[in-house]
Order: sequence, then C-alpha cells, then structure tokens
Amino acid sequence: MRRSAPQGDLDGVAGAAHKLKSSSRSVGAMAFAEACSAMERWAREPNAATVAARLPEMLDMFDSVRAEIGLWLSGPRPQGAPGSGVIP
Repeated sequence: MRRSAPQGDLDGVAGAAHKLKSSSRSVGAMAFAEACSAMERWAREPNAATVAARLPEMLDMFDSVRAEIGLWLSGPRPQGAPGSGVIP
C-alpha cells in the first residue's frame, strides 16, 4: 500500500489490503483486519479520496501491529508454548 497508493494504483492497494486482512486475522489483530477490509472495499469502489485520507492511519496501525508481533517473537515463551522449542 505504501507504494501503490501514491501512484494511484487502487488495484494494488486493494490486493495488499486483502492479503493483510487475512494475515491479520490469523494472528489475532482483528481491529487491523477490519481496517484492511474497509481499505480493500474503498479501493475496489473505487474511492481514491477515502483511500488517500485513511492511508496514514492504516499505515500507523500496520506499524503498531508489526511492532507487537516483533515484541512477541523476541520475548520469552512459557515452557511448552508454540515457538518455545519445548514440547510438553
């Protein structure tokens, strides 16, 4: 979306939003998934003005989700938790 939106590529925005929506749901980032769903809808309508207006907020949300995932991945895992390397 960072590349597609400034170029007016609404198909690219819609495709990226769709992929992020699915990935976000799989990691439990439901608010971001809903924002992705809205962005995908606006890009497919097409509603370039709304895409442009909402993109900064969307990118901030993405950065926050990415940071949270990074913290989770770098933190200690309880014994037996997925990714802990220990099978109970």
